[in-house]
Amino acid sequence: MEVWEIHNEERSTPHHMHLHAFRFRVLGRTGSPEQVSRLAVDGKGRTATDLSWKDTVLVWPGETVKIAVDFSHGFEGEQFYLFHCHILEHEDSGMMVNVKVVESRWWTA
Repeated sequence: MEVWEIHNEERSTPHHMHLHAFRFRVLGRTGSPEQVSRLAVDGKGRTATDLSWKDTVLVWPGETVKIAVDFSHGFEGEQFYLFHCHILEHEDSGMMVNVKVVESRWWTA
């Protein structure tokens, strides 16, 4: 399990951040714009859509979203997955990284 903080710069556009092959939980939002913060359903700044399992989260300008990702899987050795913005022009401009997961065993034959 890892906790990530995804930060979007104040002078930016919204980014739909997507993680391949793993789901995550949104732990909280800080720095949300008013139109998002008024939709919060708890003291952590989460909206109703943040309460389910996710593979994509919308991060607004000036906002930081904290997520918890469980990287357990049944494959040995190194595995590579993508984390990127779902806006194609952003992805093509470098808003995409490889995530390497090394032998995280939860399953045995």
